[in-house]
Formats: sequence, C-alpha cells, structure tokens
Amino acid sequence: MFLAAGLAASAGAWGQTCDVSSPTLAFGVYSPLAVAPSRVSTTVTVTCRATLALLISYRILLSAGNSGNVQDRWMASGTNRLRYNLYTDPSYSTVWDNTNGVTGTILLTLLLLNGSDTKIIYGNIPAQQFVPAATYTDSLLITISY
Repeated sequence: MFLAAGLAASAGAWGQTCDVSSPTLAFGVYSPLAVAPSRVSTTVTVTCRATLALLISYRILLSAGNSGNVQDRWMASGTNRLRYNLYTDPSYSTVWDNTNGVTGTILLTLLLLNGSDTKIIYGNIPAQQFVPAATYTDSLLITISY
C-alpha cells in the first residue's frame, strides 16, 4: 500500500494559493508467484484560488519514500522490501520523481476565481519472487510549486 501526504502551498503573487490532495494508492494483494506486474492508478488533484484572473502554472513532485531513491522505490514490512514505482504515463516509461515531476496549468477567470486540475499516478509492482507475506507500506510527500 502507498500512502500519500498532501502539502498545502503558501500564498503566492497576486494572492493565489494552491493545494494538492491524493487518495491512498492501494496495490491490493501481491502474489510472489505472479509473472506479470501488478498495476493500479490513482489521481492527484491541484486546487488553486486567486483574487485576480490569471493562469497558474504548477509542478507536482513526489518524494522517494522509504528507499531515498525515486528510481528504486520500495515498500517495507520490517526488514522485508517490495519494489514498486510510480509513473507519469500509462506506458510506465517515465518515473514520477522529485525533480521534474508533472506540470500543468489552471486558468482562473473573473467568473471563476478557483479551479482545479487532476493528474493520474500510475503505480507498478514488477514481478518479484521471495517476498514474504506481510503488509507493506511506504509514505511519500507530494509537493506542489507554482
């Protein structure tokens, strides 16, 4: 299971504020006998408010979690490890990292001074053997800059 913690960003220029939220990403039961990867997805939602009409550009970054390395994330149960990673695309080719992350924009108008945008996180547990049965967890910090 992957637990995401949201981080509210502070007020920026022109009085805008943005925050980010994400539900827990749960992989469910993993079988070490599986020959195919286990794949799931969830969403990250960015919500911004402002006192003037403007276009807000933002970037969402995901921390490395337990492993300290975004290219090789793992969930832990005591000293046991279950490798997984999070991706920006459904082809699982680009790791969602803590440097480039994912970018987007939200257009705020005079009629709508708050808005939101949603991005998908694609989770993948590659096939791996010799993983003891247990509850594996990791907690990541979601950071938004705008």
